Parts: sequence; C-alpha cells; structure tokens
Amino acid sequence: MSVKEKRTGYAAAAFRFAVCVTVCFLFVSVFGCRVRAASVHVFDEASLLSDEESGKLEEKLQSFADETKMELGFVSTDSLDGKTTREYADDFYDNSGLGLDEEASGALLLIDMENREIYISTCGKMQNYLTDDRIERVLDAVIDGMDSGFYQAAVNFVDETASYVAAGYEEHAHQYQEETGEITYTGEDSRKKGNPLAVIAAALAAGLLVGVFRYTLIKSRYKSYGEPDTYSYAGERKVQFSKKDDRVINRFVTHRRLPPPPPPTASGGSSFGGASGRSTVHTSSSGRSHGGGGRSF
Repeated sequence: MSVKEKRTGYAAAAFRFAVCVTVCFLFVSVFGCRVRAASVHVFDEASLLSDEESGKLEEKLQSFADETKMELGFVSTDSLDGKTTREYADDFYDNSGLGLDEEASGALLLIDMENREIYISTCGKMQNYLTDDRIERVLDAVIDGMDSGFYQAAVNFVDETASYVAAGYEEHAHQYQEETGEITYTGEDSRKKGNPLAVIAAALAAGLLVGVFRYTLIKSRYKSYGEPDTYSYAGERKVQFSKKDDRVINRFVTHRRLPPPPPPTASGGSSFGGASGRSTVHTSSSGRSHGGGGRSF
C-alpha cells in the first residue's frame, strides 16, 4: 500500500469517527430530555397507594411536568432515619434527581407515617410560586384530601400547586434567607436586594440627616426673634384651685372572643401569616436552596 493510499485511509477513518461522535452527541441532545422527562415521580415507600392509584398519580405528575417544565414528587415513608421532615424531604428531592432545568425547579410532598407529619419542599423557580402563605393553603388542601384517602391528598397537592403556578408570582414576591437574613426580590422587584440590617442602617442615616437639617432650620429661625419679655414670677406666683368632683354615672364592659392560635407546623416549617409574597428559604445538606413548610396530621 502506497503512502498516498495510507493517508487516504487515515482520513476516511477520521471522518467516520467524527461522524459517529456527532451522531452520538445529537442523539443525547435530542432524546436526553425525553428520557429524563419520563422519570419516576411517585416514591410510595410506605405503601399508602394501590398500584392503580400509583399509576394514575404518576400520569398526573408527568402531565404537570410537561406543561410547566417543573416537576412534582410524592414520597411516603415509615422512617426518617433520624432526620427531621424538612431534612428528609430536602435530601430526597436532591438525591432523586427531580427538576428539569438548571435550577432543579419543582416541589415534593412528603408523608411521614412515623411521626404523622406532612412536609412540602420547594426548589428552584417553585420557591417563588409557592410562597409561605401559599404553602399553608396547599397543606390545607392536602389535609382535607386525607379524609378521602392518601391518593386524594396527593391529587389535591398537584391541583393546588398547579393553580398557583398558573396564577404566577405574587405581588412583591421575595425570598428571605433564614440563615443570613438576606432578602432577594423576584420579578419586577428584582432590583431590590439586600440585608435587613443594611436597610435599617440606611434608614437611620437618612433620619439623622433629616434631623440635622430640621435642627439647623429651626435654630436659624429663632435667631430672628428678639429677647423675650421677663416674666414676673413675683407678681404671678399666686395659684388658686377650684373644687371639682367626678362621679361614676355608668360602666360598660366589652367582651371579645379571641381567635384560635394558628395550627402547629412540622419541624422546620413556616408559620402562617408571614409577610405577603415571602418565601422563606434555607440551604439543604447538598448546598441547594429550598423553601417549604409542614404540619402534623
């Protein structure tokens, strides 16, 4: 074989290799998302659902993922392995591979049969859709659904979450990082970001400047007045008191019924009635940001 033929053979082999690599790359790019999208969303470790219910719920969760490009998961367990509900839910979400985008956006409903608690863990963009207040309402729907069984509770979780995703972000939506106290605004208010202590310091500085300005202005005005007349204390020292009696005519007592306290939350959960649009977030053991809340049942 001549040198020219060898070179031609090497070039052909290199061309075939490049074509194979290109085809493989295109295959992964085109079909990789489809394989990921067909992942499992139901992890019924406590056997709370029948096979039929598990299949129907999986279809519902897959439809949610196809429509929103975010994923929801259902998890039940008989043991938390020594973790809190929040820790278990966050770690399960991170390790299960839920989430379709780079932020792993989605949420997970955990039903803990060991401690009779439920917990919702949010991640990525879902942290902005499910604020603290909205999570409490989703939990209400889940608890209501339990009267008809765990399958209905899971369906309520999906339907309620889908309604808030369709409604979009709340007005003045923001995240509050519980470890650092940092506030990050989303949407139209994304330009607002900072630590509450810095905001307070700025407000105090502004108040101080206003106070100095007002003091200077008032002081300059008083300089324009002459000396005041001397008050004659000797001539005006007499004081005369008049007698006056106060009599009780009637007495009214008003009674008001106090509202009951808010429902208890599971460990790590957020309480109802927080700031409007707030999503309280924290960092999980994997280093990922999560929101969420829970309660007993």
